[in-house]
Amino acid sequence: MAETDSEKLAVLMSFITKAYNKTETELNELIEDETGIKDDAFENLLTIDSSKVKKLKGDGQLMFDKGYQKAEAEVKSRVEKAFKEKTGFNDDADSFEELLDKYVEQQTKNPKKSALTDDDVKKHPAYLALEKERVPKADFEKVKAEFEDYKARVSRNEKMNSIKSKVLNKFNTFQIEQIENPIVKAKRIDLFLKEFDAYDYEMDGDNVIIIKDGKRLEDDHGNLVQFDKFIENTAQEHFVFLKQSPKGSAGNGNSDVKTTPAGTVTIKDEAHYAELMAEIDARQAAEKDPAKVIEIRKERVKLGETWMNQNKK
Repeated sequence: MAETDSEKLAVLMSFITKAYNKTETELNELIEDETGIKDDAFENLLTIDSSKVKKLKGDGQLMFDKGYQKAEAEVKSRVEKAFKEKTGFNDDADSFEELLDKYVEQQTKNPKKSALTDDDVKKHPAYLALEKERVPKADFEKVKAEFEDYKARVSRNEKMNSIKSKVLNKFNTFQIEQIENPIVKAKRIDLFLKEFDAYDYEMDGDNVIIIKDGKRLEDDHGNLVQFDKFIENTAQEHFVFLKQSPKGSAGNGNSDVKTTPAGTVTIKDEAHYAELMAEIDARQAAEKDPAKVIEIRKERVKLGETWMNQNKK
């Protein structure tokens, strides 16, 4: 029996040394002294066990924290990747929160424009119909080109409406000979406004820049043709101004406009009239100076008036 107890004690000591990472010497110092078994031997062993439990708890919490942090980082990485793919916003940031702040700041500074985008094109009924039928890409490109042309025409119409509004505002300040027939007056104004369709326009603040063949309209000296002056010159081609203007302008009663025979030479007949008109048209076609072209057009108007007056006699 003694040997059996001794064996049990040896097994127990071996277990305790391994379980608590203690040597037999360290355990013996906790359990006994020179007088025998210590009174607090049991409490000393409990202290060892308690210390081990605390350490295990501490290690477990540390592992839990590390696992949580790893999972959190992975989730944020996936969310950040998805966010960038959806928004196309790829600025660098130390955290997802910083990335969101940068994105919000960008959207505030650069609000979306109201102009049509590629996504708007894809919402167009023609595009949806093509997509549904799975037609060839060439057909889709044709429809898309037509839609782009439609957008350009809408933009052009909006611009021209604004330009013609400015033209009419300026025109209303001119003193012109009264046209009694409202139908004639309306057609005359319509023809006058159509003259401005031959040009494009750009805005420089409140100033309108006239564009012809991709370049700004200039006179022979390289000076910009002013919009208000251009309106006045164009109006003089269609209307008789009552206000006295410089020598050679339409409707001023002068008989020495260039070398035009209108008003100074009696037009013999219709053939003679056609001959004089042809001569004026030829000079106009050959002339490159816009200002001189306007003067030639005035001669043409004057000649027409002379022919009409002679026919009344």
